[in-house]
Amino acid sequence: MSSVKINPSSFRDKSGYVFRTQSGLIIRTVNKIYQEDYDHLIKSGLLNELFKNNLLVSHREEEVGKYFPGDSSIYKILAPRKIPFVTYPYEWSLSQLKEAALLTLKAARLALKYGMILKDASAYNVQFVGTKPVLIDTLSFEKRKKNNPWPAYRQFCQHFLAPLALVSFRDARLINLSGDFIDGIDLDMAVNLLPRRFMLNIHLFIHLYLHSKGQKLLGKKSPEKINPGPVDSNKIANLFESLEQAVNSCGKKKASGFWAQYYSDNNYSVTALEYKKKIIADAFKKTSKSVAVDIGANTGLFSRLVAKNSRYVISLDSDPDALDVNFNLAQQKGIGNILPLFADITNPSPAIGWRNLERQSLIERLPGSNVLALAITHHLYFSNHLSFLSQADFFNSFAESLLIEYIPDSDSQVNSLIGMRTLDLSTYSEKQFTGDFGKYFRIIKRFPVNQSKRVIYLMIRKNALKKRSV
Repeated sequence: MSSVKINPSSFRDKSGYVFRTQSGLIIRTVNKIYQEDYDHLIKSGLLNELFKNNLLVSHREEEVGKYFPGDSSIYKILAPRKIPFVTYPYEWSLSQLKEAALLTLKAARLALKYGMILKDASAYNVQFVGTKPVLIDTLSFEKRKKNNPWPAYRQFCQHFLAPLALVSFRDARLINLSGDFIDGIDLDMAVNLLPRRFMLNIHLFIHLYLHSKGQKLLGKKSPEKINPGPVDSNKIANLFESLEQAVNSCGKKKASGFWAQYYSDNNYSVTALEYKKKIIADAFKKTSKSVAVDIGANTGLFSRLVAKNSRYVISLDSDPDALDVNFNLAQQKGIGNILPLFADITNPSPAIGWRNLERQSLIERLPGSNVLALAITHHLYFSNHLSFLSQADFFNSFAESLLIEYIPDSDSQVNSLIGMRTLDLSTYSEKQFTGDFGKYFRIIKRFPVNQSKRVIYLMIRKNALKKRSV
C-alpha cells in the first residue's frame, strides 16, 4: 500500500478529497456520497464530452484498495493528468481571467444538456496548460434538481465577474484583490468600487448591482421564507447567456504600461537586440530541455524564443498590461508551452487560506529550472536595494542554470534609475557581480552584447553540477 497525504486545500467538498502519494502522484477520492452523481456523469455521456472538448482535465481510475484498503466510504479513485504548473486567479491577466470564466460557463451549459448542473464555479477550479484553461474538479457536476436555480450563480459572480469588472473599469492591478478574498470578491464591495457608468451595461447592472441588492434583501429574511419559484432549464440557459455577454463586455484594454512598449522604446539598437536574441537562443540549445522560468518577461519576447528549446516556460512579470500582451501573443502564435503569470519577485504571491496552507506561495511552487533573468539585476539593486549577493542567494533557491544579464552603471537605463541620488557605486561592478554569483554558481560563459555595454552570463548552480551538464 502506498502512503498518501491529503492536500491541505482539499477539505471543502465532501464528495471527495485530493491526496498526494509518496511517489508524488496526485489522486482524488470519489466518496460514496457522490456515487449516484458520478455514475450519471459517466453514463449520461457528459464526462466523455467534457474530455473530448478539453473542458475538464482527463483522468484514469485506480483501484481503491491500492491506496485505501478497507475504507468503505470511498467509491472510486481518480488519477488526473498532471498540470505542469499550478496557478491561482490573482496571478492571471485580464485575458486569462476572461478565458477561465468563459470555460466555466461553457462547461456549465454543456452539463445542463445532460441533466446535470455545475454546482461549483470557483476560479480555483480552473488551471492553465500554457494558454489553455481547463477545469480540474471532476466532482463539481451533480444531477440537476428539478426547478432549482443555479447554485453557483453567486460564486461565479464573486470569483469571475466582479474582478473582471474591477480590472476593466478601474485598474488591472485590482486582480490582486482575488488573493485577499479567497472566497470571491463581495458584490457590494465591487459595486462600491466601480464607477457608476458600469451600470450602463445591462448585464453588469443585473449580475452585479441588482444581484448585490438582492443579496442584502434576502439576507434580512429567514431561509424558510425565501422562495425563488420554479426555475426550468431554459431560464438557467438564458442566465448563462447573459453572464457570457457580461464577461465578454469586460473587454481587452490596450496596453498602456511603460513596460508594454519596452522593446520598441529602449536603448538597444536593432543589431544589439538581434545579437542578444542569438545569445539566448544558442544558450538554451545547450541546456537540458526542461522547465524555464523567465523573470521580468515583459511582453514575452524571450519567453517565446526559449520555448523552442524548453518543455515549458513560466513567464513572469509584474506589469499587468505587458502580461496581457504576452498571453495574447502566445495564443495568437499557437505557442502551447508558455504560461504568463503576474508576479513581482520582490513581493511574490504568499501562502494564503486556512492555516496559510490552501494556496502555496509562488516560491514554493517554482520548480528547479533553467532561469532567464534579463534586464532585472539593476532594478533589484537600485530600486529594491538588493545586493548582488542577496540576488544570487535568491536565484540559488530554484535555478539549476541561470542566464543573467549584467548592466554597467554607464548604461542609460541604470542612469535613469540612479537619477539625482548620490549613491556609493563601489559595490556595483562586474567584478562584484561575478564574485557574488560565483559563490553559488559556476560561470560557464560570458557573452558581451554587441553594440552595447551589457553582458550576459550563463551559469550553473554548483550543487546541480552532478545532476546535469550544459
